Amino acid sequence: MGKLLYNDNMFNRIMSKVFDLILLGTITILCSLPVITAGAALLSAYRIMLDMADNTEGPIIKSYFTYFRRTMKNDFKDSLKGWFIILIVYAVLITDLFLLTKSTMEMRSLLYGITIVMMVNVISISDWYFVLKVTFNEGSIKTLKNAAGFFMVYLLQSLPAGAYTVAAFYILSQFPYLIGIVLIFGGMLLKYPIILLYQKKIHIYLMDRGIETGRIESDEAEVNDGGYDVKYDDDDDDDVGEAFKKMSRKQKAEYIFTYYKMHIAACCMVLLIIGIFVYQVFFKDHRDCFQVAVVNAYIKESDVDISDRLSDTLVENTSREKVYFDTQYQIEYPGVKNMMADTSFQEKLLMNIGVGEVDVAILPMKFVDFCNETEFIFRDVSTILDEDTMSRLADSLIYTKDEDGRSYPCGVILSDTEFLDAEDFTFIEGSAGDKAVMTFPINAYNDRFCNQFAMEILDEE
Repeated sequence: MGKLLYNDNMFNRIMSKVFDLILLGTITILCSLPVITAGAALLSAYRIMLDMADNTEGPIIKSYFTYFRRTMKNDFKDSLKGWFIILIVYAVLITDLFLLTKSTMEMRSLLYGITIVMMVNVISISDWYFVLKVTFNEGSIKTLKNAAGFFMVYLLQSLPAGAYTVAAFYILSQFPYLIGIVLIFGGMLLKYPIILLYQKKIHIYLMDRGIETGRIESDEAEVNDGGYDVKYDDDDDDDVGEAFKKMSRKQKAEYIFTYYKMHIAACCMVLLIIGIFVYQVFFKDHRDCFQVAVVNAYIKESDVDISDRLSDTLVENTSREKVYFDTQYQIEYPGVKNMMADTSFQEKLLMNIGVGEVDVAILPMKFVDFCNETEFIFRDVSTILDEDTMSRLADSLIYTKDEDGRSYPCGVILSDTEFLDAEDFTFIEGSAGDKAVMTFPINAYNDRFCNQFAMEILDEE
């Protein structure tokens, strides 16, 4: 216990690092606010973290602004170029993920998975970029190429590092109110383990090649202050270039395939996803889907069959629009056990409702009650159906209360309709015997079609 009172003990050293990283993250966010200075701010932060990994850091604030000032003075344009390229790539991938989340295009799951893999790769390469940029005094474009090379050489370490960052942000996305706090105060804490890993790999890389390194201690050092002064001969690169020029076409092809096949594969993957996305967005005959979600029930026909039949009945132009009837929602909730349930089904339903993908939901009464007790997700039925229909259905309406305590009709009981009999609509065990309720989730925007669908299954003319 007494050891805790000493300054140089494990606990105090760890807490000192944690505090320094929190302080570093806060300063970096502040210096990145003008956006164009974010490149210099991140380079300075990575330089400090490398110093911390070597236990050679000085006062965090003073050291950070020393690096930041010198980077802004001597390397601003180059740091902006590298940061801008990385920012564009991130923006494209994030936009793809957002569009794929809302899209109903074919192969959405495949494209989503490929985009996530690309995001993992880009995050890892960008980390390599910042580490290499502050370690070696080289231009941004060359550093990006080297970062891709280090990523491929240390693939088994780079992929988990990128996946770790993606997983961390996914977990944070489940707690939106924490995202800002963690990014400001804990962003560098999340990155520090990756810095420790990459720094070791750079040391191994340098030692394996017998490259002499030495700390730059001079106050006259410019951008690379505190980094490595690497001494190596560029003649080897020139010799390789000359030798390549003298090769035959076949030899050049063999050389490129031998040393750059992974780069070629990566480029082909990028071109493939870009091509598929462009085709889906600009050339494919898209269908605007009207989605009907069904929870804990099955029907005698397949989802595809009933979707096609309802489309023929309800849609004027089936080449442009389609009804999508989805019974793939098996959910377990208080009072109902479902052997086929999975948390992903509930997350999928709530996510689709949140982004407005579900226009109509057919649910067991118990699930409607469960939803009403937990959150406000159903619209007022009177906003969809006209007054005459509401009057005829008065005995079939179920009610709940909004956030202000006002009672309103949130669903229509379908149990006595010919639609359910014709489809042999059956709830799974646990919800058996429950009443089927038609609801209209929030964020659904197609009121006209909702009304048309309701008239069809309520046997109204």
